[in-house]
Amino acid sequence: MDLEKINEKEIQNRLKRKFDSHKYILSNSYVFDWESDFFSKTASGYFQEIEIKISLSDFKADFKNKTHKHDALSRKFKGIDTYITHTENTYQIEYDEMESVVIDGKRQYNEDGTIKEQFKRKMSREIKSSPKMLKSWSKYYKNNFKATQTSSIIEIKQLPKIPHKFYYICPENLIPIELIPEYAGLYYINENQIREMKKAPFIHKEEVDLTQTLLDKFYYKSLKCD
Repeated sequence: MDLEKINEKEIQNRLKRKFDSHKYILSNSYVFDWESDFFSKTASGYFQEIEIKISLSDFKADFKNKTHKHDALSRKFKGIDTYITHTENTYQIEYDEMESVVIDGKRQYNEDGTIKEQFKRKMSREIKSSPKMLKSWSKYYKNNFKATQTSSIIEIKQLPKIPHKFYYICPENLIPIELIPEYAGLYYINENQIREMKKAPFIHKEEVDLTQTLLDKFYYKSLKCD
């Protein structure tokens, strides 16, 4: 198969033919908390999602651009049903407040062009911040900055609905099997067939109620056809 000519739409059409016995086949739809390139329900009643990749760089970028999705899939595969969505800590910060040196109404500058400052007073205040944002505070209050954590708030939520199986599909030999995560499977597509190179394990076997979601999808799809 010519890799330069293959596109997502062509792969989706081939998948529809391969899984024509499945129910609720959808492409580019938000069935879960993210857009699925291909979605269907198997004859056994399980939901599968297939992610289409036509370049190796796109595949690698998937794990940087869709961290929420892959974290959810990985957690569910490991039997973890929750995730931390927000952490906010309370800190008592201390720093030296500085003021500009002004002589005869004119602000003074150092030889390197920065504003000349002098010590004014010791300051102390309470702030709410994530550990990551605390670095910004330290850069802003840079003079003898000290932070002491006094409390922490962690919000724990249930994972979103997850497909029972998750696959990647790509042109033949594009993605090495060893790069596929443990919770995913892999299909290769060429001019003649779609081959399963790595069987996707069950991420879970719990019942997933998508009745309302699918009803809405097919209702709005029918409106577009009118």
